[in-house]
Amino acid sequence: MTMHRLSAFAAAALASAGLLASAPGAQAQETGAATPTGAQRELVTTATHGAWDIVCVDGEAPCVMRQNGVTGDGQRALEMSVRRVEPQQTEQGTVESVLTIVTPLNVLLRQGITLQVDSAEPSTGQYTICTSEGCTLTEPAPNVLIDQLKRGAEAKLSFVYVQGQQAGRVDAVVSLNGFTAAWNALAL
Repeated sequence: MTMHRLSAFAAAALASAGLLASAPGAQAQETGAATPTGAQRELVTTATHGAWDIVCVDGEAPCVMRQNGVTGDGQRALEMSVRRVEPQQTEQGTVESVLTIVTPLNVLLRQGITLQVDSAEPSTGQYTICTSEGCTLTEPAPNVLIDQLKRGAEAKLSFVYVQGQQAGRVDAVVSLNGFTAAWNALAL
């Protein structure tokens, strides 16, 4: 198992996924992240499946699978994570997981985040919240999407980033190598 201090992206993703007690406890610092009671929390990578890490707070379930999305020049642009939940029936079909994507601040919120698996039809989701750590999209991930991710080679994600008076699209890629094994390894 590998110990990691909570990154800003990871802390925001875990807080929005409900894996940290509250948003104040998700504030990342070089020495780790403190919970509201002051205890230090550590992320532990308990397994790696292809490009996906299984990460647990203090090494205990529930855990998430996560990966950084990178731009064409290799720059980290976002963090994508998936966690398992009890099966539920929704308008989109059966849902057994939640997808969280964390981007930097200074994004055009109304543009949302576009996700495309290989050459499939892209879909756009809306941001849930922005905190000092970044902007987060958290949505139920229907099994249809999870199956698409399991069969795919890569997921392409894009969002619009604003710097000064300029806005530009940021395209990032997340490898789906190991996605199925990582998803199957997640416990509720």
